[in-house]
Order: sequence, then structure tokens, then C-alpha cells
Amino acid sequence: MIEYVCGFLVRDDLIALIRKVKPKWQAGKLNGVGGKIEPGETPMQAMSREWLEESGVPHESWEHAATIGKPGWLVHFFVGRAEQLHTFKAAVEQVTWYFREELPADVIPNLRWLVPMCLDEELERPVQVRYR
Repeated sequence: MIEYVCGFLVRDDLIALIRKVKPKWQAGKLNGVGGKIEPGETPMQAMSREWLEESGVPHESWEHAATIGKPGWLVHFFVGRAEQLHTFKAAVEQVTWYFREELPADVIPNLRWLVPMCLDEELERPVQVRYR
């Protein structure tokens, strides 16, 4: 089983997204920040590590919003609340703020339903979605 994390940092009506370089199917598109969970890490630890690596800004307070999986893989989605608007330091891929109600046309297609689901505070957390 391969496990991944993906996080959405929000502040007011803004969301931080990353312009992906890899994997190839995501290249040039916007997605949440994340990556593979390393051996010995919890999903929360992986989310904090991936966020720091990709954005250059530490953020430790994440809420587990959803887990989506299929046989062979799981993705744990997290939401973080920013206290200020950070300027992110690009490592390889650029993290930028966007209006969450007006996601750009070049987002990964599933973000159009994932972002609202992860930010819906009335849903019981974490939401579990399994594909066959």
C-alpha cells in the first residue's frame, strides 16, 4: 500500500496551491501541496514535512479532512488555517495564493469537488471515500 498526503492551506477566501512539475500527468497544473508518506511517518508528520519542503514556510497545525483510496493506494487530505499571508519560497514548484471560490482553469480536475468537501466544516471528519 502506497500512502500520500495532500494539504490545502487557507486564509479567509484564499487557498495556497502548487504548480506541479511532476508526476507527468500533473505537470503544469495546480494541486494541493503533498507527496508520499515516508517509512515511520504518520500522515500528519508527512503533511508538515511536505509543506515545509515545498513552500519553505513551516506549518504544523493540520486537520485531517478526508482519506480517498483504491486498492494499492491512499491519499490523506488535510486543511490548515494560515494566520497571515505568507510569501512562499519556491524550491522546485511554486506555491501561490488563489481565490478558492474561483479556482483557475488549470487545477487538477478533482480539486473542483475536493476543495469544497475538505473545507465543509459540517461533514464528519475525516471523510472516507473508497473506490473499487
